[in-house]
Amino acid sequence: MVIPIIMLASFRIRTPAIYDNRRGVENGMNTLLAKFKKEWHLFRVNYHELLLADCLDYELQCKLEQKITYHKMRLNSYC
Repeated sequence: MVIPIIMLASFRIRTPAIYDNRRGVENGMNTLLAKFKKEWHLFRVNYHELLLADCLDYELQCKLEQKITYHKMRLNSYC
């Protein structure tokens, strides 16, 4: 079986990473991503606390408390 050269070449193509010689684009993306992650964990903490306030099931309360603890831990790592 003969594999065309075009198919072999297509496996070597990779998307270029975001890169700028001044490092402005790279640092800007990292800052934006860090800000998004911080906001995401803050949102999840508040969301799970609202669910926990009205939850009646004990097992579900335990799961929600674990999730709140996890997201608070992640928030503390960003501060």
